[in-house]
Amino acid sequence: MLEVSLPEEFKKGFEDLIEKLENSGIKECVYLSKTYRNWKKEILNFIEYRLDNGFVEGYNNKIKVIKRISYGNKKFDILKKLIQLKFSSNVDCFFDPTY
Repeated sequence: MLEVSLPEEFKKGFEDLIEKLENSGIKECVYLSKTYRNWKKEILNFIEYRLDNGFVEGYNNKIKVIKRISYGNKKFDILKKLIQLKFSSNVDCFFDPTY
């Protein structure tokens, strides 16, 4: 959508895009422009620093899978040990249904 190499250029183009969306008169575009305005700071920070939380989201997803597999287990210590085992080794038996 916006091909730029510098964060300053992106910021200007992003502002222009938001204005065009707001002035389009199309209900969905106006809604999208509001969403862009609400997330503007986060979007611009990503463009400038190229950091995201994908690593943390991956760990959260793995923990949710372990919790799902451990359904019915009433002891927190067992869940804690399963999580520690998964993240301290290369054992994938918890996520491989054919294991």
